[in-house]
Formats: sequence, C-alpha cells, structure tokens
Amino acid sequence: MTNPHILKLMNFLRDFADANADSFAPEQIDYLNQAAIAIVILDQAVDELIKERDDAFKQIDELQDVCGDSADRMVQLRKERDEARMEVCKHEAYLWDEPATRSAQHIAESRGWDCFKENSDAEESH
Repeated sequence: MTNPHILKLMNFLRDFADANADSFAPEQIDYLNQAAIAIVILDQAVDELIKERDDAFKQIDELQDVCGDSADRMVQLRKERDEARMEVCKHEAYLWDEPATRSAQHIAESRGWDCFKENSDAEESH
C-alpha cells in the first residue's frame, strides 16, 4: 500500500507540472511526471523489501527453533550413545581374562571412543 505522504508528493509533482506547463520546456514537464511515477514505484519497492525482511526474520526465528531442538536432540543421542559404548566396554572388560590389564576405559580408548571422558574418575573404580 502506497504511503499517503508519497501519494501527496506524487500529486503535488503532477499538479505542479500541469500548472506550469507553459513555463517549462516539455522535457522538464515530462521529467516531473516521471519523477512522480518513480516515487510511487520506489515506495512500493520499499514496501516489498520490508515484507521480505519481515519474512526473512520469521524464517530465521523458525530455523533457530529447529536448530535448538536439533541441538538438544543431538546432545541426548550422544549421551545415549556414550552410555551404550560404556556398557559394551564394561561387558568386554568383564569377559577379559585379565581385567587388571584391560579396563573398560582402556577398551574404549583402543576403539577410539571417548565415552568415559566425563566419567573417568567414577568409572575407573568399577
């Protein structure tokens, strides 16, 4: 929707051009009329850009919500994966003939897993 102030300016330019048609060269009158049209077109372009900006902000907000949910889910899945890996390592350490040389943490390290990173002190005693 065209701003009412823009419409007033456009009408002023057109009225001014019409009222002074005999005082200016025809190309100057044409320039005033073109300027009036250009002002309206630019105002409409600004309106469209504002709408696009608002839509982009809305999409950013939606994506941030999705990313936040995904990040929370990723943390939960990593925690569950690490717990499962710890159980595998504990089970293998239990089955190992010499548990003193093959702790669950050593088994995890040999597999390249860091599932005991947060529990290194607590798990070392088991």
